[in-house]
Amino acid sequence: SFCKALVEFLEPFKKDLDAKDLERLSKNPLRVLDSKNSETQAILKNAPSIREFIDRASIEMLDSIKYEFSDICKIEIDHNLVRGLDYYSGFVFEAISSELGAQDSFLGGGRYDQLCSQLGGKDLPAIGMAIGLERLANIANLQKPNRKLVSFVIAASNLEPKAYKIAHHLRSINKEVVLDIHLSEGSLKSKMRKANKNNSDYVIIIGEEEFNNKTAVIKPLNDELKEQQTVSIEDLYIFYKTI
Repeated sequence: SFCKALVEFLEPFKKDLDAKDLERLSKNPLRVLDSKNSETQAILKNAPSIREFIDRASIEMLDSIKYEFSDICKIEIDHNLVRGLDYYSGFVFEAISSELGAQDSFLGGGRYDQLCSQLGGKDLPAIGMAIGLERLANIANLQKPNRKLVSFVIAASNLEPKAYKIAHHLRSINKEVVLDIHLSEGSLKSKMRKANKNNSDYVIIIGEEEFNNKTAVIKPLNDELKEQQTVSIEDLYIFYKTI
């Protein structure tokens, strides 16, 4: 099998692998293909290719998919693509957009035909996928230039449940605006960089001080003539409704 061939190939290079890739090699060798270590990737350039182990039926299926959908979207066969779940039993796939920057994948999935029977059910064919809703919303916004994009920054982890309610209300009063939520993990500076990278029109910031005072900070990003302001939550709703 390809997995066995990959392990045999990497055996002489164990001393050159970092701890994370060594763990992958022992637990799930295919995950080594997804290594972010440049030295590991250099080694893998000479590794066996999964193309040598794919059966004829799978090759014909991939060729058929590429042919049928080539007029709708660009399809590339990537023999080193690895998904993070171990129960996939056939091909895996990702959908990417050049508009999303470094994290360009917004959809991923694959076949897991044996999963149902492994869990005690019938032996059924299966395929599934997961979609990143925030990234999908960003793409939708990019395809409609007139729509505004607002980044909602939550600056404290204990405020997340309360901030979600505010975000839900904002979305309900103006469905033409895309609201991108940034959770409390990470620094405020990194969230602002992400908002700028996403071409957000405004950033709404709520931290401990703002929440205690029932206020929010509104920071314009694409209009140098407008200044940052602190407003009440009620005024935030009015502002958001009229963007």
